[in-house]
Amino acid sequence: KYDGAIHFADAQIGRLLDDLRERGLLEETIVAVSTDHGIELLERFSATHGLNPFDEVVKTFLVVHDPTAEHAMVDTDIQGRIFDIGPTLLGLAGLPVPDEFDGVDLIKNPGELPEFAFTQCYNGEIVRSPAFKLVRISQAQQESRLAANFVPEGLMLFDLVRDPGETADVQALQSEQFWRMQEALEGYLADLGKEYEFSEELSDEELSEEALERLRSLGYVQ
Repeated sequence: KYDGAIHFADAQIGRLLDDLRERGLLEETIVAVSTDHGIELLERFSATHGLNPFDEVVKTFLVVHDPTAEHAMVDTDIQGRIFDIGPTLLGLAGLPVPDEFDGVDLIKNPGELPEFAFTQCYNGEIVRSPAFKLVRISQAQQESRLAANFVPEGLMLFDLVRDPGETADVQALQSEQFWRMQEALEGYLADLGKEYEFSEELSDEELSEEALERLRSLGYVQ
């Protein structure tokens, strides 16, 4: 099913590019492909994304085709965030970035990227730098007992350079890095204006049965 979904998405992107090419617009169009999360395919304990705080889910990609670029291919390992995509595309199109945007132009201003990026899964929060990642899990939040068996409660620090598979907790060996990232996580949560508690589930009373069925088919509701 996953391979089929990838082939389907690839085919639809191909249709879009073919249409732009036939209309003579492809070389005048900036095209970007990205995603909001990855997926675990039983590498650990599930075949989903909501329960997993590890990089097979958290780390994604951004591919940009810019017909005006001087180089055919540029590969970079900078750590961007999903809300940096908007300012980046606006910059490539020569359009101003609204002041209220939080993101950074990844091409023109990569030096303005903060050291840490933040995200969440159903059972905790994650703060990530290019070299380290701190994960905080609460058993009270665990959506699945299966996940609870594989992701222990508490804080875990991973060295992404030496241990890209995220198998060893190194907080005892990297105490300074651990405390810096924990402080950054607390600041992030404070900025969101919330305490470290799992938010209540959204009510489905106002959703139509058709909308609920579509969400069920995608695995977002039971």
